[in-house]
Amino acid sequence: MRLKTILILFVFFFAALSANAATINSHVVLKRSFEQNPQAKSIKLDRKISIEDLREAKSQYDTSIIGEFSYEKDLSERSVTFLGTDTSTTNYNFGISQLIPTGTELLLGFYNTKSTSDSAFAAANTLYDSRYYFSVSQPILNNFLGFQNRHTVKLAKQGIKTVASSTNLQLQTLAYQNLQYYWSWYLYTKLNSISHTALEAASRLYRTNKQKMEIGLIEKPDIYAFAANVDIKRAELLEVQANRASVESQLRVAINIPHEKLSLGKESTRLSSLPSVSSMIEQAKKTNPEYLTAKNNLKTQDIVVAMKKNSRLPQLDLVASLTLNGIDPSYSTAHSDIYDNHPIWTGGVSLTYPLQNRQARANFNKEKLKQAQALFGLQNTENKLITEIDQGYKKYLKAKSRMHVIATAVKHQKLKWEGEIKKYDQGRSDPDMVIRYQNDYLDTEKLYVQAQVDYFLARLALDVNRGVLVP
Repeated sequence: MRLKTILILFVFFFAALSANAATINSHVVLKRSFEQNPQAKSIKLDRKISIEDLREAKSQYDTSIIGEFSYEKDLSERSVTFLGTDTSTTNYNFGISQLIPTGTELLLGFYNTKSTSDSAFAAANTLYDSRYYFSVSQPILNNFLGFQNRHTVKLAKQGIKTVASSTNLQLQTLAYQNLQYYWSWYLYTKLNSISHTALEAASRLYRTNKQKMEIGLIEKPDIYAFAANVDIKRAELLEVQANRASVESQLRVAINIPHEKLSLGKESTRLSSLPSVSSMIEQAKKTNPEYLTAKNNLKTQDIVVAMKKNSRLPQLDLVASLTLNGIDPSYSTAHSDIYDNHPIWTGGVSLTYPLQNRQARANFNKEKLKQAQALFGLQNTENKLITEIDQGYKKYLKAKSRMHVIATAVKHQKLKWEGEIKKYDQGRSDPDMVIRYQNDYLDTEKLYVQAQVDYFLARLALDVNRGVLVP
């Protein structure tokens, strides 16, 4: 019964350990960089903000309801009393205004005024003045047919595209940084395993030769080389562990895993084959967020320049209005009198134009210069992209070949070391040679791990330039 209880406790203990362990590889790091990293979540909010900017730009076409109520009572002393000493005016007006995409401003209003007076000359003590009012204003030069209004919306729509590419650029930069943390952690994790193996091998060699010394097969001074080798391997292990802990702390923040134990998952060196350099360059022009951001910045600047060019024109508007009114001591009669055909027609032209017009011309010139800067920025990004993909592909091929060559070297170094141990056991070698061959093998293993990491980093750099990291 006691044994059964102990076994159950062990099961729960290891279950708890596994529940707090996180197995990660490059795919997990990439996914968590986008989904779990707080900075990534903050960056993604820029897209929602840009959508609200578009909503704000479209708000200029919102229908507006206008309402007004006022009351005035005048009891001021008059020089002639029969002009009245008690007058009051009540206004209650409402209307509706609308801007349409052609730039036309429409206003429809219903205005009411109630006037009371004790003047002897007043036709009636109380009079109601009710009016229907309609006005229209149409720009014909500056903001011609709503040019500025429509381009404000167009600019906001382009802003969504610009923010999307800019957001992807920030996310890709973040993911690239996090993957670099991961590959550094991967390197030190592998080196930690190799250093453990090296320490165990050195300790085993020391113990074996210590037994030989005790039975007189080797001399006492020979054991010091093996003992020093153990100390060196232990120091190397401690250095690797310190470096691993430092990188791991950065990685934990990057993928938002503050407490769980991290274990290294499987990484496959059989990645999908890469297309040709020319194909990767064409793909990058469609998906690389840095290139797309530069391209969208240029399109945004084109819209701004067109708006500033139009704003240099005089503000010339056609204006017209129609008012129908009715007046009567009774409100209902005053309202019905509106339809008795007593119109007030107005029409005309409104012109506003600063003679020097320096502000509009200066703004246009500034935006033209910024447009040129955006064009040069796009050209520079394209040239950099072509160079980095071309050079990155060559670096990738060399890293791949180097990894395979060093993998073969590891096998040969291991065979060399094992052969030297046999020779030493037969008395045909010395401790220094055994330790040196052991170190050669372990150093080559470390070199292979570094070559693996260089290979993955070269592939990662190509993926960044192609713009395929962000889903």
